Amino acid sequence: MKILTESNLLDNERYIIIIKELSFKSSDSDTLHKLRELGVIPSVTETNVGKAAFASVSLGAKAGDRYKCVELLKPLLEKMCSLLGECILEEKEYSLEDYIMEKLVHKNMRISTAESCTGGKVAAKLINYPGASNCIDCGFVTYSNEAKEKYLNVSRDTLEKYGAVSSQTALEMAEGVARQANAHVGISTTGIAGPSGGTSQKPVGLVYVGIYIEGKSYFKKLLLKGERNVVRDNATREALLFLAEKLQ
Repeated sequence: MKILTESNLLDNERYIIIIKELSFKSSDSDTLHKLRELGVIPSVTETNVGKAAFASVSLGAKAGDRYKCVELLKPLLEKMCSLLGECILEEKEYSLEDYIMEKLVHKNMRISTAESCTGGKVAAKLINYPGASNCIDCGFVTYSNEAKEKYLNVSRDTLEKYGAVSSQTALEMAEGVARQANAHVGISTTGIAGPSGGTSQKPVGLVYVGIYIEGKSYFKKLLLKGERNVVRDNATREALLFLAEKLQ
C-alpha cells in the first residue's frame, strides 16, 4: 500500500490532506501487476478460502480544501475503478488523522507525542478522532532543552553536539516519549518556526520529525516556508503524513 501525494500549492499556503482507501477482492496477479503499473502498491491479505485474497490501496492528496483534494485523486481513482470493476468491496474517505487512528486501532497500538515547534498541534489533530483515548497515552510539549532532557530522556550530549533542531534530537524525543508512556509508537517534532532564531546552517522553516514504532526509528527533514503559524500547521500535517506512511 502506498500513499501518493500531489500538491498545487505555494509554499506559504496551508493545506489539508484527504486519503481514499479502496478495498477489493483479488485472486488475479495480473490485476495487481496492472495496479503497480499505475504507481500504486496494494496491501494484500491472504485468506484460507480457496485462492481468494483481499487487498487495499490508499491514495492521498493535499490541497487547500477537500474539493481540490478529491479533484486531484479523481483521475487515478477512475482508472483503478475501471480496472477493478466488480471486485471493489468498499471505498472509504479519511482525513489524515482519522486514517492514522484507524490504523492504530486495527493494529492495537498506542501512541504518545513529543512536540517542540508544533506546540501540541500533532496531539490535537489525533485527539479529533472519536475514541482517541483508546490509542493515545499522553503528549509532551518540551520547548526547552531542559524539558527535552528531563521528560523525554534526550541525551545532553546529543543536545550539545547536534542541537535541539536535529535529526538526532527528533529521534531521541520520539523514542523517549514512547518509552516514558510504554506506548508502541512515538512521534516528535522539533524545528525553527520563526520569525527569528534561524541561521545559515539552520534556517527558519527547518523542522525534523522523528518516529519510533516498536523498536524501529525514522526521521524526516522538512524545509518549510511561510509565516510562523503556517510553518507550524504544515509541519504538523507533514509529520502526520510521515507517520501514516510508516504505519502501513
